[in-house]
Order: sequence, then structure tokens, then C-alpha cells
Amino acid sequence: NENENENENENENENENENENENENENENENENENENENENENEYWQESFARMSIAGGVVRRDTNKPTHGVMDMSETSFEGRFVWRELMAHDADSAKGFYGELFNWTSATMAMGEMGDYTLLKRDDADLAGIATIPKAHQGSVPPHWVAYISVDDVAAKVKQIESLGGKVRVPHTTIPVGEFAIVSDPHGAPFAVFKSNTPGATDTESRPEVGQWCWQQLMTSNVKAAVDFYTAVFGWTAQPMPGNEGTVVLSRGEQMIATAMAYPAEAVGMPPSWINYVSVADVDASTKRAQKLGGKVHKEPTDIPGMGRFSVLADPSGASLALWTQDPNAQM
Repeated sequence: NENENENENENENENENENENENENENENENENENENENENENEYWQESFARMSIAGGVVRRDTNKPTHGVMDMSETSFEGRFVWRELMAHDADSAKGFYGELFNWTSATMAMGEMGDYTLLKRDDADLAGIATIPKAHQGSVPPHWVAYISVDDVAAKVKQIESLGGKVRVPHTTIPVGEFAIVSDPHGAPFAVFKSNTPGATDTESRPEVGQWCWQQLMTSNVKAAVDFYTAVFGWTAQPMPGNEGTVVLSRGEQMIATAMAYPAEAVGMPPSWINYVSVADVDASTKRAQKLGGKVHKEPTDIPGMGRFSVLADPSGASLALWTQDPNAQM
């Protein structure tokens, strides 16, 4: 009887262990499924959103005889490491084009993409400046409106592989479109951007300063400046140096041309996700900032001087997408 009781106890213990193992496996499977679902939802959002851009990219064109600086349509990309296109991921494209049209005097052209919805081009003097795509309704509750910057590369596949090896994440895999190839990625801290290679690259930079209403600068807001700078210099071959008189800010250059800055979010902005902020040249930062407020925008940074360089402000459009305004000091050596 004692032996039988011992065997029964052992069997019960074995059954309990088996049940515990089964429960653990079920919990692990549930966690794995949850993670897979989260990743699938995130990837689905990026795929759906940028599919619009892929289609629209086939019809974006501009007059290559017109001088450009900081303004480039995606079919004219040239040279590695250049910022060549911007796209606004919006909840309401009509409201967005109304705001930017009133603020910068940009015009727009909307193209019907069938099941993919509409794609809007923002223009200045008939030159394409940026695109607006609508975030799918299924994702609008979790994905806020935001701007995405496109950076030219010589080899998208190789660049994506390098980005992943350095801790970056692929949002939309290497994709071929009518005008070239692209991928949507994020740096190790989460700031999204795109890499793009054109089928017809050509040098269209000019030495002239950006005109009013054109893109003129980029700034990375991040949680770890040193790590972010190490990442971008490795990926794009940019050089970096501290910004004189502005501790904590790093200037990024492509060759001898300064193209961007990187800095940490201020203390009051703790918790904000890392992102690239794109600057638009305006005639009067103060006047444009006030106009943006009247149009429903929100000011994050009041107009501020950078001695010897210019004056800027940082704001959000009515939907919350951030951008910055810049008026350059006419005597600045930039």
C-alpha cells in the first residue's frame, strides 16, 4: 500500500508538472502571438501607408531646368546622403493641404489611386516639394500624423542590410517602384526615415540659398545624440562636429556642406519619440509663426535667434505633425 501511495503521489506530481509546463507553453505561445500581432499590425501600417507613395512616385515629375536647393522630386535623386523628398502621413489630407497652402502659399494636386486612395502633391511654382498620403483609418488611433524624410543612397539593399546590422529597424522592406527603389527604416532609437535610389540620378544641387517656401534644413531630435550621430555617420558617410556656442548640438555635413543638426529633446519634452524635423525657409519667422497659430497650428518653440546664422521656430500643424520655420541671416556664411 505504501508503494502504491508513493506511486500515486509521483504520478500526481508528474501530472502537476506536465500541467505547469503546458500552462507555461501556452503563456509563451500567447506572448509570442501577441508580439507577432503587434509586429504584423505595425508592418501593415507602414506597408499600407507607403504603398500610396510607391504608386504616386511613378507620376511625380519636375522641370529639371529649374534651379533647386533642398527641393527635389524623387525621380531626380542624386548622390548618397542627400535629403531628397518629404512626405506627410496625415489623417486628413484636405485639412493638411489647406494649412500648408495658406502658410507657405503652396499649391497642390491630388491624384486618385483607386483602392489605394488619393495622393496629394504639394508644389511651389509648379515644382513638386512633398507628398501627402493618408494614414489608413485602422491605424489612425495609434499612429499620429508625421513627416518622413527621404535620403538618397547608391544601393538600397546594401544600405538596409547595414542599417539593420547597426541596430536600425526595417519598416517597409526594399521595394521597387516606377522611379527607383526605396525602403522605410528607423534608426536604433526609433526615428523613422526612408532610403531611396532613383532610376535616373542626376546632380541638381545649386550653391544658391533656399528660396522662401523651400525646404532648407533638417534636425534630428533624439534621446541619445552620440549614439545617433555614430549611426548616421556610419550609414551615410556624413561628418559631425559640435555646433559652436550651442552645447549638446552636433552639426552633420555631407562633404563640405552642412545639411542637418542633431540634438537631444529638452527636459520638458521627455517621452517624445525621436524624429527628424524638417525646416522650411520663410521671409519672416515671427510673422509666419503667428500665421501658423491663427491657422490652428501649435508653437513648440517660439521664434529664437541663432547668432550669426538666422532665426527659427518649431511648431506643429493642426493635426500635430511637427516642422520648423527658418529665416536666414542675410550675412550668414552658410
